[in-house]
Amino acid sequence: MAEFKIKLNGTQIFGVEQGHGAPVVFLHAGVGDHRMWKPQLDAMDVGVHAIAYDQRGYGQSVSEDVPCSDIDDLLAVLDDFRIERAVLVGCSMGGGLASAFALTHPDRVAGLVLVASAFTGMPMIELDVRENEIDAHYQKLEAGDDLDALNQFEARVWLDGARAEEGRVQGALRDLFLDMNSLRLKHPPLNQKAARPETYSRLHEIKMPFLLIAGTCDSAYHEKLNAMIAQDVPLAEAKLIEQTGHLPNLEEPEQFNDLLSAYLATL
Repeated sequence: MAEFKIKLNGTQIFGVEQGHGAPVVFLHAGVGDHRMWKPQLDAMDVGVHAIAYDQRGYGQSVSEDVPCSDIDDLLAVLDDFRIERAVLVGCSMGGGLASAFALTHPDRVAGLVLVASAFTGMPMIELDVRENEIDAHYQKLEAGDDLDALNQFEARVWLDGARAEEGRVQGALRDLFLDMNSLRLKHPPLNQKAARPETYSRLHEIKMPFLLIAGTCDSAYHEKLNAMIAQDVPLAEAKLIEQTGHLPNLEEPEQFNDLLSAYLATL
């Protein structure tokens, strides 16, 4: 696995790449960085050029607070590698970026895998009392200044899963989560980052089959949302990975990789 760095306005994007062939770019969640995709990069099929990078303010991509756009940054990564079209695999925030990029630059995208994705313009979905209580406590911690407590609680919400018991995931995966998210929480805010365009109401404009994935321990929101999209958008297909939270690719890499490989085989 080789490291790379790309200088852009106010930042130096850090990432890793592996393999040669059809490009697949992995876009991390808002509680992660490029390291969350290691189980996928290590297992990529022969004939795949796998790329994962840290977005501004995450991992090793420390950024100044300057006008910027994550859509423009992704375009710059593709251009730097001279990639005409790539499959984008995004989780949560990364899935939102992947879908927004596909609608902004449709000629540069060969396929989409969207994991528990955060789309701009997402609808409200009714959740149970327990999840609403978790959300209320989450908002209270976000308004405070105890970053360690927030990091620990975000591990409880996103790693363990809002529908699972606290502490469900331990060991190396929890250590990795806390380290990735700590770097994000400690980075100075990027107040000049451009907002993404509306995506949820435009998913029907995506002209290629795309895969939606959610974990059954994650908030019920993502399972319900993916089912709604798959029902309304003919080219969308929804899959579940049992007993996983918001980062199913880390918890059950073999199942995730099988879904990804099966999807890539259809392109």
